[in-house]
Amino acid sequence: IPHPSDVPHPTSTPEGFYLIVVRQEVSIFYTWKDVALQVLKISGTVYYKCKTFQQALTDYMATYDKGELCAIPTPSGPFWPTAPHTPSPVLSEGEQSYWAAVDNLSDVFSQVQLNPAENR
Repeated sequence: IPHPSDVPHPTSTPEGFYLIVVRQEVSIFYTWKDVALQVLKISGTVYYKCKTFQQALTDYMATYDKGELCAIPTPSGPFWPTAPHTPSPVLSEGEQSYWAAVDNLSDVFSQVQLNPAENR
């Protein structure tokens, strides 16, 4: 969750000042298009439009200070946590030869054909 001092100021004339308090990204947004991508058809979202940047920033600071900003990642979204990649364990020489023998046995057994009807 961005600190209020890290909220970017508008670089051009904004359409509005939209404060998203509960969603995947919490911040002040300046176009409805950016807000709509975050909030439409998503339940539990809390957002509203402010009249000025100062009002939006003041409200953002107040919700930040109260601990009311809540970032909720969307499954498979850019902020959804992923499982860390676990490297394969390093096998000792003995372990490698053991598994090589198991692989060889697998090859042998895969060529064996059992036909229970012929064994009677």
